[in-house]
Amino acid sequence: MLPRLASQRLPPENPAQDAVVGVRGICRVCGGLPHLKQQHETATEVASYLETRPEIKAVMHPPLSSFPQHEEWKDGFTGANSLVPIEFRDGLPKGYSATFQNALAEQGMITVGDGYGGSFSLVRGFDPQKWRKVTKPLQTGECVRLYLGHEDPRQIKTHIERALEKANRTHGI
Repeated sequence: MLPRLASQRLPPENPAQDAVVGVRGICRVCGGLPHLKQQHETATEVASYLETRPEIKAVMHPPLSSFPQHEEWKDGFTGANSLVPIEFRDGLPKGYSATFQNALAEQGMITVGDGYGGSFSLVRGFDPQKWRKVTKPLQTGECVRLYLGHEDPRQIKTHIERALEKANRTHGI
């Protein structure tokens, strides 16, 4: 059985309800566009900063020219989400990414958690070898996924710098 259309579920005497629901959806989409643009800009600024750090081997964010599929991304998109996975360089002590994650969370602005599309920044360590099932991941080192919210990118970079410094001190780097 095929699902019925929304207009088939509503009483025929209330077609205005369809219009109200449609307008509400359009308002949400249009109201969200500035928010998405701001998150794209924040993520790109922070990702560019992360590329300059010696502790970082790779930043996996499509707007960066260093991203392997950057040209393909450019052909189809004008913006990106604010998910910024990073891979730490080879040779760092085991547990470095966990120390970084905890040091970042201790500062209070970025919390440990999973999510997409929210207003608050999140961090979560991940193992690409366990997550990828269809193809073999390119990443071999410890990884952290940053989801960047509406915070000021300068503050985010400051918090990341402090967390990296703490991780370096903790591991004697």
